[in-house]
Amino acid sequence: MFAPYRLASNSLEVTMNATPLDLQHALRERARSLVHASALARHSHAGIEIKHLDWWSRSIPLSHGRHSTGYTPTWPGQALLPVESRLERHVLKALSGGPDCAALATQPVTIHYTAGGDKRSYTPDILVAYACKATRKLDCFFIEVKTKHQADRYRYKLKERQAAVVLSTALPLVVITENDLTETGENGHVS
Repeated sequence: MFAPYRLASNSLEVTMNATPLDLQHALRERARSLVHASALARHSHAGIEIKHLDWWSRSIPLSHGRHSTGYTPTWPGQALLPVESRLERHVLKALSGGPDCAALATQPVTIHYTAGGDKRSYTPDILVAYACKATRKLDCFFIEVKTKHQADRYRYKLKERQAAVVLSTALPLVVITENDLTETGENGHVS
């Protein structure tokens, strides 16, 4: 069994009123704010042209070196999900532990697009769906899992990818780092 995780409130890019926030609610708030910003994404990355989408076409390559690939369980009786890192495994475990999480998928779609005339492709790490009991609808969004160092280093590239995801699927892409996860146990960190 894994320890429950919470989203660290000081690492949110979106201002929230309540702290500490659980991962599911914080992610949903981030996703909602990104949906409202989708028109801005279209204007700020006007040079992006979506070519086509390949659903369920990418598999996670074998691990070489320090890269940690494998499989992780989600719910009892469900298939294991492939993961590319320990951090991705922690995020999936935290998501599947939420009561409103209805579905999870890894490497769900590859988006082929051009940006500034250059051909590019991008595959988000996770697709998550939450059941909204009030509306009886699903809230869906993509998640990209990066270390804080990678997220800072590739900030512009991630913004371009967020725009490509919104333009191609009308769903937001939320970036999660290890700073977003804190263990609620005694040691206070993700191991």
